[in-house]
Amino acid sequence: MAVVLACSLSEPAAAGNRKSPTPEDVKAALLWNFALFVTWPDDAATDGPFVLGVYGGGGFEKSFRRAFDEKELRGRPAEVRRVERTDELADCDLLFVATEDEDDVRALLVESEGRGVLLVGNHPSFARRGGMIAFAVENQRVEFLVNLEEARRRGFRVSTKMLRLARLVETEREP
Repeated sequence: MAVVLACSLSEPAAAGNRKSPTPEDVKAALLWNFALFVTWPDDAATDGPFVLGVYGGGGFEKSFRRAFDEKELRGRPAEVRRVERTDELADCDLLFVATEDEDDVRALLVESEGRGVLLVGNHPSFARRGGMIAFAVENQRVEFLVNLEEARRRGFRVSTKMLRLARLVETEREP
């Protein structure tokens, strides 16, 4: 059984007036680490900026920009972009899916096939529906779930260090 990474959102801030991180800030930090502990397929793009696409809004873009913009990730400048249509996935290395809309999720899963895009969802059901990683909030703690079967099927390799901190799930099959 995998250990669950849990970043507390309710711990008092250390030293002085520093604010506790928001769930969005915790998720941004985790996304950064996912990019470090996942190996992309051999045919994935390695030129240009490392693009974190954000689909479905939800107020995440600002936190993600603070965490990613003007930094380097995987030897490339990191950049956050809003993705509003599935045909905008082509330039993304990592796509954060904020929506739970079943039609949108299905379209994103299909459109991203074979494109070397790491798919991370904001809702636990995302990983069970065919996404690779999903966030869950339990008792005010951000956890992440990994669908290792789907990640491997799409050519991604997830570090054992990351897997030790994840809850593993499988794709739910239609009866």
